[in-house]
Amino acid sequence: MKITFLYIFLFFIVSLVIAQILARSKTYKNLINKFSNFLTKRAFPEHSETNFNFFGILRILFACILLIRSWNSWIYLLPEEQFGLVGAVYLAELIAGIFLLVGLLTQHILIFFIGFAWQIGEKITLSATLGNDIAAMLAFLLIFCQAGRYLSVDSKIISIFKNSRLLLLYRSDIPNHSAIALFKFIVLFMYSLVCIYSLATHLNEPAWMTGLVGPLLLSSSYMSPFYEIFRLIFESSPNAVLFSSISLYVMIAWYACIIPFVLIGGLLRAFIIVWGVLFFVLSTFFLGLGSLGEIEIVLWLALFWPARWGLNGFKEINIYYDDKCNLCDKTLQFFCVIDIFNRIETKPLSKNFQSLEKLGVSYEEALNDLYAVDATNNKITFGYNMYYFLSTKIFLLFPIFPFLLIGYLFKIGPTIYSFIAKRRRNLFGVCKIPSPQKTYLIKTTSSESNNVEKGFILHILILGFIYLITIPTPFLFENPIRKSIPYIYPATAHVYGMTPINVFNKEDLLMSSIWFILKDEEDNLLPIYNYDGSRGVLHDSDRIYFGKSLPFRRFAIGSNGCIFNQHKNRIEYMAKVAMKERYQGSRVKKIKYIQYFQAPPNFNNLKNKNILKLNSIEKVCEREFEINDL
Repeated sequence: MKITFLYIFLFFIVSLVIAQILARSKTYKNLINKFSNFLTKRAFPEHSETNFNFFGILRILFACILLIRSWNSWIYLLPEEQFGLVGAVYLAELIAGIFLLVGLLTQHILIFFIGFAWQIGEKITLSATLGNDIAAMLAFLLIFCQAGRYLSVDSKIISIFKNSRLLLLYRSDIPNHSAIALFKFIVLFMYSLVCIYSLATHLNEPAWMTGLVGPLLLSSSYMSPFYEIFRLIFESSPNAVLFSSISLYVMIAWYACIIPFVLIGGLLRAFIIVWGVLFFVLSTFFLGLGSLGEIEIVLWLALFWPARWGLNGFKEINIYYDDKCNLCDKTLQFFCVIDIFNRIETKPLSKNFQSLEKLGVSYEEALNDLYAVDATNNKITFGYNMYYFLSTKIFLLFPIFPFLLIGYLFKIGPTIYSFIAKRRRNLFGVCKIPSPQKTYLIKTTSSESNNVEKGFILHILILGFIYLITIPTPFLFENPIRKSIPYIYPATAHVYGMTPINVFNKEDLLMSSIWFILKDEEDNLLPIYNYDGSRGVLHDSDRIYFGKSLPFRRFAIGSNGCIFNQHKNRIEYMAKVAMKERYQGSRVKKIKYIQYFQAPPNFNNLKNKNILKLNSIEKVCEREFEINDL
């Protein structure tokens, strides 16, 4: 494995150098610039001059996902692992996650995740997942878009130490609309290739071609947290099975058409976006795929969030306020802090009452309420309605919109607001000097993609092409090109997240067939598997889920009789972790192993009658074993 890694690393470096050299040619640069401009027309048409703060928000969301994932894995390590190599990897990821959260050394941290954590680290921790590969794609987009330059410690460092920009790996300016569109396209290109790989490996597979993968996955006790609900639905409603099967056919079309439909734009582009959102929500809440769904949602937000939804409209909302009122002044300070896209222009009454009077609002009225004016149409809102209006315009206020709507519908909000507004000076006092208002506007120039970025894009295209032509098609024919190209060439694309993917396959559909439960001496169920084969809380750990549990469930497929001895080491490991969590400091040693079997649903019955019929659960065997002191 070490030799393979070395060859992949060498090929990556050599091919990257070649790509960087080729990217300097005028022909390539002209071509890529024209294509970038084309992308701004239909594929990625929306842009805002404050759009970059959005990437800062996504960086924070991404860091939270990584932190939670690494923490859940670290706490479920055995004591000797926490202070060993495996623990060191997770600890490094936790520290890197904190740095990414606050935006300190952001570009370096993202490179660390891409180059180490999701290449070598995942092999050490046995937690290689598709989530890591999609995370690598998102990380590249954040690097290209300079996400660490906004809402971050890095931005403070650059403002104080001007020469630190190069050390922090940032551009001298910011990417313009065409550059951002190009970066988004190349990341979408990487994602679409992974989808095509998945599609190619399943074309002509019976479960996919009949559309029955959906019902089988959603009713699987191992794959779906809400399997009981879906079982009831699919057992009682042939239409539900039919709808799920049709949805899979739509999914197949979505896999194949991501790039062409986005480039065409319009309704076809909207289909790709909306279906992607539905798929990622399904992956997050209804299928147990680790953090994959959450990461895909963040990636989709980065690629397709419309600028008109709270990102653009620079200084288009004028708020007039009594700058002698402490509460009003503090309220405006709060608005300016959360207005990260600079949509608000503050208008203290002491200097702007005449312009408000021209809109038909007297000075006395303005003293009683805050007034917001939409500069695009001069529409005026005030009082509670103004807060409701702002919750539809200011990005970070979007989450409170439902609560303000409820307050508006039931008249609770306006009543409370009116009570406070009439007494605000008595309750909160007056101020003689208004506070300075915060702004997030970054005054800098923008430009198209530079030579280094163009070189990386060419490198991705080259590796992506190699990855594409070596995709296997096991149910159609044997790909002859795959045999003629050494493994390390397509494997190098894994650095960019383009990896062999084989999910929702025959094995995934059969993983609910064989499972076990573990009980301690007091007959308490350990949180690995439940009686029905569903996952216990230990599956919050990627190391447990992808490194121990998933291999057991896959290797168990097709086995006959008791398989305790074949998987004893893996079972004992999970037992130790479970005992550590439940009985910290305990010396309880004896564990009971009980294995169960449930035959998969009758495929022909499901195919011909659209009815899911479950088989009964059978106990296969019981064993007892001991584990060492914890």
